[in-house]
Amino acid sequence: MAEQKRHKTDRRTLYTRNAIKDTFLEQLKTQPFEKITVAALCRQAEITRTTFYQHYSDLSAVVSELVDDALEITHAAGSGKDSLSDLRTLAAATTLDELRANQNLFPACQRVADNEKYLPLLLDDTLSAYVIQKIYLSERHQMSTVYMQYAHLSEKEAQLLFMRDIYGTFYMNRAMRWKKDEHWHRVHGLVARCTIGALDRLHDNPLK
Repeated sequence: MAEQKRHKTDRRTLYTRNAIKDTFLEQLKTQPFEKITVAALCRQAEITRTTFYQHYSDLSAVVSELVDDALEITHAAGSGKDSLSDLRTLAAATTLDELRANQNLFPACQRVADNEKYLPLLLDDTLSAYVIQKIYLSERHQMSTVYMQYAHLSEKEAQLLFMRDIYGTFYMNRAMRWKKDEHWHRVHGLVARCTIGALDRLHDNPLK
């Protein structure tokens, strides 16, 4: 009985949290983050403020969980292969069709908008700095390790160069409104070539 009750409670908790997150994303489509209030969210989600605060401390906690959700989905849909190999494959592409056919090889920071559900998070001006920081931290260890080992860099150097790459790519995506059209694929094919070219240069001619 206790186990059955726990599962029922878990399902109810999951349903409520998803209702809160989905309602927040719906509101974010039509108004900036700073205009959204807990009271308005609760009215639309048809829950009480008490229920909201049983699950989240504030709206920022909702944002944090949504970004984590988006990254979890993005990572699960990745190639599962070595990130340097993925970039090299993209850099070697000679047509837009090749790039489109290898969508899962793009870095997570470029694929996070594949699920349009999370697009409002990426387009909101107030949230952009927080979102890119979360993405950077989620990717930092793996990618800076690649930079360190392949390009003969210190840990600090690798982290800073990766920060330059991921922040630059994020705001470039924002400028293109994350619209994955022909222009987007062409630009990211160029980005892959630039990244691989720079890493190969450092690999072959380390800075003394």
